[in-house]
Amino acid sequence: MMVLNFLPVASGGGLQNSLSFLTTLDLTTRKYFVLCRSGSEIERLCLKLEIEHLSVRNRVMFEMYGAKKLFAKGTPCFTIFGSPVLSTRDDWINICGVAFSNLFYPSIDFWGHLGRCGKMMKLLKDCLRKQAIKQADGWIFETGVLAEMSRKAGFPSNRVFCVPMAVSEIVVRSSDAASSIRFDKSRRTILYLGAGHPNKRQHLLPDIVDRLERLAPGSYRIVATMNESSDYARRVLTEIHTRKLSGSFENIGPVAPECVGSLVSSVDAMCLLSVLESFSNNFVESWALKKPLFVTDGTWSRDACHNGVVYIDPKKPSATADSIHQTLTSPESIQRVTEAGSAVLATHPSASQKTKLYLEVIDKVIALGPCSRISKSQIDYGKLLT
Repeated sequence: MMVLNFLPVASGGGLQNSLSFLTTLDLTTRKYFVLCRSGSEIERLCLKLEIEHLSVRNRVMFEMYGAKKLFAKGTPCFTIFGSPVLSTRDDWINICGVAFSNLFYPSIDFWGHLGRCGKMMKLLKDCLRKQAIKQADGWIFETGVLAEMSRKAGFPSNRVFCVPMAVSEIVVRSSDAASSIRFDKSRRTILYLGAGHPNKRQHLLPDIVDRLERLAPGSYRIVATMNESSDYARRVLTEIHTRKLSGSFENIGPVAPECVGSLVSSVDAMCLLSVLESFSNNFVESWALKKPLFVTDGTWSRDACHNGVVYIDPKKPSATADSIHQTLTSPESIQRVTEAGSAVLATHPSASQKTKLYLEVIDKVIALGPCSRISKSQIDYGKLLT
């Protein structure tokens, strides 16, 4: 029996990758038990695939008081994104996928956009995350640079692994479907696929939209997928409205995983303005569907994307607009970047291969057994500052 813990997964790329993992899992060779949120898409998929599962309403209470009673000591548990189930560190063999990239880039002021109190609260949560992640017995990262940084922080080298990102099976299947959202073909459409969040820096979009409109009036439209219930998204949309940029900007709200492929297929390009990412689904989605992708220039993005994207500095709207305009008005540039993206994607596994790689790593950690407390005590994130 292997426990698959999806309790930390709520939405976005984590949900998409979790659904892809379950969809490509061979259910005939091993028995699995899924932990998931009550009423979630993961629960609905478990019902459809007839996977034994438990849906949880109160995650914290369940993890603290209910989880470890369900399974025998030594039970392996794979948490695809997040820290181990609370209270199980001495009972289960925990393998975790780590996507909290900001924990491994202390030089980046990830919460610098917040006020003093807000920043302190986030830093406190990060401290708790650091301690929780240390309690695992094996760690999986999405990029080689993050895996290497974890080793520098003292994570046991033989228990650190890298499984590259793959384009979701759900996205591939839906890419040929007609999108329910139609865009006016008189403008080139650039998609920013991501929830509204200061790290994603959608607040920089109004300046970029404005510069594009000045550079080539009526030629571009940027489409965002922010949930308008968030204060951050509302501030961005208010600025768009105040500056009379609504004709060049559209927010269509959150997109269901099964609709991502058709949506990406219907646009001309994609963009990602994040301060920092572990790895973004936007990378593999743009490469798979041959869309030029404009990405923040940083060590994290260059390690992941190589020459498969167009690098920009989103804090320089004029230069960013120029780069977008020059690329999208040149068929040669579009071909060059999409072919380079396809070449990078060819080095990544398929969704089913990625699932097999996960299982191979899990079996290696099971063979190693629990990580000793002495080894865990040697993990020190402060080493990343030297």
